[in-house]
Amino acid sequence: MKIVYIVPTLRIGGTENQLVLLAGGLRRAGYDVVICCLYSQGECAKIAEQTGIRYFFLNAGSPFDISIPFKLYRLIKRETPDIVHTFLFDANTWGPPIAKFAGAKYVISGRRNYDDWMRYPHLALQKIANRFTDSITVNSSKVKEFVVGQEKALSESVKVIYNGLDAAEFDKRFTAVDSLKMKEAFGIKPGTRVVVTVANLKPSKGLEYLIKAAARVLANKAYSVCFLIIGHGPLRQHLEQMAGRLGIADNVVFTGLRQDIPEILFCADLAVNSSIREGMSNAVLEYMAAGLPVIATNAGGNAEAVRDGLEGYIVPSRDAASLTDKIEALLKNESLARQMGKAGRKRVEELFSARKMIQAYGEFYERAIKTYRS
Repeated sequence: MKIVYIVPTLRIGGTENQLVLLAGGLRRAGYDVVICCLYSQGECAKIAEQTGIRYFFLNAGSPFDISIPFKLYRLIKRETPDIVHTFLFDANTWGPPIAKFAGAKYVISGRRNYDDWMRYPHLALQKIANRFTDSITVNSSKVKEFVVGQEKALSESVKVIYNGLDAAEFDKRFTAVDSLKMKEAFGIKPGTRVVVTVANLKPSKGLEYLIKAAARVLANKAYSVCFLIIGHGPLRQHLEQMAGRLGIADNVVFTGLRQDIPEILFCADLAVNSSIREGMSNAVLEYMAAGLPVIATNAGGNAEAVRDGLEGYIVPSRDAASLTDKIEALLKNESLARQMGKAGRKRVEELFSARKMIQAYGEFYERAIKTYRS
């Protein structure tokens, strides 16, 4: 079976990371997999190449580039896929109609986020594209609710398949010395507790609320604590300035983009997801795989991963006070934090493994082709 995936780019991001993981797993299982990017390549292209995945770039200049339909049509005609699966808005609107016209047997559109940013023009375009779509995949029940409610998709045509990750990458193979060296590299003193977040620095991640919560925790002066923010994005300068204005710049470290996430998480004590919008957060699953207790907002599928009071806490989004309370609760109670961390690792292994995700997609594709042939 041949599958062509269509995405805007292969930059580093949750969707792109999951796609490369999925495509690599399916390729090892015997599927012929191709990735097509509408625009330029990104950092994940190197990972795809190392995995042996074929990929193409259309090098379109913008979503309005009139070369997109012609280039995409020729690629799909040439590759003759059994299934075309698109992800993210630009690909989800361009991909399905072109794939159908080019003769793809079965077209699937993927949703990775609770896209409440969409206004009438976006929803109208998506609804038109959905007419050329046989099924829609989503990564949480919350996203399914949105697709059914806002896009008016039929519930039975929307399939929930959770994100997955390889928990073995987060095994505690590092030592206390490694942890001290990592802290030293970030200018964190020994004995300082570390609260970590991994996120693209953009508005939907709600990091302003995390900075406000950090200021409240640090004002308490009951703890020696540092907030480690891993990632890059357009809001970095704004967030750094905000930390400076609140007088906590020395206790908030912005690391930029990092490739050594498991090592960094090993030196942390707890993790926070402050998002306003989410689908199923890869970062939250990584925290759980690393054995960290997680404080996450109720955005998207966070509450499907973290059960309140078991693997961590669920708090309202846009609520710095609630974030503060739960961060302080876990800083006070190290025994509870360890217990929640262990529960999180177990939950990831049971529900969110890469093997389980790849198997679920493989079975879904096989059923899709059987439906087409019947």
